[in-house]
Amino acid sequence: MEPFNNLQQEFEKLSQKYEEIRSVNQDLSGQLTELYILYNISHILSTTFEIKQILKSIFHLFEASLPVDSAYLFLLEPLRRELDLKEPFEFSKPESSEHLEPDNKLIERIILTRKPLIVTDIKLHVSQNSRDESNLSFTFAGFPLFADNKQIIGTLSFFRDAGHIIKKTEFDFLKRISEEVEICINRALLFHRTQESTIVDELTSIFNRRYFNRIFQREIKRAERYKRNLSILMIDIDDFKVINDTFGHLKGDDVLQATAQILKRNLRRADILFRYGGEEFVILLPETSLNNALRVGEKLRKAIQEHFAMTNYQINRHKITISIGISNFPMDGYSSEKLLEIADQHLYRAKSLGKNRTVAHEELLEKV
Repeated sequence: MEPFNNLQQEFEKLSQKYEEIRSVNQDLSGQLTELYILYNISHILSTTFEIKQILKSIFHLFEASLPVDSAYLFLLEPLRRELDLKEPFEFSKPESSEHLEPDNKLIERIILTRKPLIVTDIKLHVSQNSRDESNLSFTFAGFPLFADNKQIIGTLSFFRDAGHIIKKTEFDFLKRISEEVEICINRALLFHRTQESTIVDELTSIFNRRYFNRIFQREIKRAERYKRNLSILMIDIDDFKVINDTFGHLKGDDVLQATAQILKRNLRRADILFRYGGEEFVILLPETSLNNALRVGEKLRKAIQEHFAMTNYQINRHKITISIGISNFPMDGYSSEKLLEIADQHLYRAKSLGKNRTVAHEELLEKV
């Protein structure tokens, strides 16, 4: 009997040792996974600042390496609009149901409390093609995401089958992962805003002259390569100094902002609007003939005139208007300098003919 007892004790010791080794291996495996994911997130950020690409790459990484069944990123609408993020960022592993999403109440709770949340044995929203919802029970771990100014910008949620709960060490690991995602979003957001500040006019929220100088050369080369037209509209608000002197510079800023928005609303998606300086705007019209550019110019001129006719801005009994000079590639020249010179000459001609009009090469010849 004694040999049997000794054997049993040895077996229990071996079993205990095995469990210890298995636990250590699990910890090491978890640490290696964490290091691998954190390293690759840093690598993703070093290759691009494009937020869509960053998030796609991170979720591909999650799907391949993260020991969860599904993950879901929720970003607040103002941030989504600013970064032009339309598609949701999520993944569900093939063995799991597709498109698992947390209940809105869970997201709201994280946003309101600004604290991580873990819930066991919950039901989730699923797509219509998924399994019977009554069989879907999951453990949920959600984390708030903050901007650098401590404002909340969204949440990152992870799901695992309720039969495999998320342990404390795993919860801490997922929290560190969410913090890395938060850093990625903030760096990409900073880059986006910095880039925007260098190419966007602060007052009118349209592209500035610096960006025009960069884009103009590109559009000329494209028109030359494909043997297409490119038309340039140079626009000036008539008597803008009188507007500032009569109503003050704040009202003058209002006029500039309104003018920019009216011009923008009346252009095609392919057309590019810039604030050239002061009260001057420039518009590039790719693949647009001179005749069509004249039609666009007249449409814009009338839109401005009609808008301000309905306001209280009056200057010496004259409504606020714009004058437009047009040049065309290749009709008026092949270089950016020549095209700008011709557009400027036509704008000056529009002013000398009484303002509130559109002038281009053919129309100038008719006047002469």
